[in-house]
Amino acid sequence: MSHFQSEIDKNNGKTLNGRLALNIPVGDFVSPLSGHHLELGASGEWGPQDWASDTSGNIWFAGLDLQYLSANFMLKAQVIRGHAPGAASEAPCRLDATNCVWHLDLHTSGYVEIDGQITGWLGLMIRGEQRDAFVALGTNRLYLTKERRLTGAVRIVFSPHIILKAEYLWNIEYGGIAQFENNVLTSSLVLAF
Repeated sequence: MSHFQSEIDKNNGKTLNGRLALNIPVGDFVSPLSGHHLELGASGEWGPQDWASDTSGNIWFAGLDLQYLSANFMLKAQVIRGHAPGAASEAPCRLDATNCVWHLDLHTSGYVEIDGQITGWLGLMIRGEQRDAFVALGTNRLYLTKERRLTGAVRIVFSPHIILKAEYLWNIEYGGIAQFENNVLTSSLVLAF
């Protein structure tokens, strides 16, 4: 059997997705804000899951987003919801089976991010996000995510080809989920040629 088998749809349905956005050149209306742009967007997706054997249960996602951009500053935010009914039967589902689909309840989730270039060589980023989802594959795989995450990052630009990055992710479980130590400190050196 080809290893691409899981990427071949078993149904005749098509997935529809798209995004509409309005880009407002703020600087055209307020001269001190020359070069600033505000973009408001709405996006969505609807259709059968890849592994579904028919089109009886469709997955959907809907989101709203905002971006405010200038030469040295960016504010981004997004909120998203989604749902997938999952398999009609409650029979256990093997992960390698090709007729298994996920049940998903994606409650209001999203993020807000501020990214700024303080000087020519120093950039900072702060991001707050929330993930609230229940996912099930049949009756043998259940996932519950109720997490809030705060991320702080520093970016040092030595040249257009050499950038040093460091991030700290503070993970906070909520909604009755026990808190555990899962904070992360990462760093990377990016070389681009």
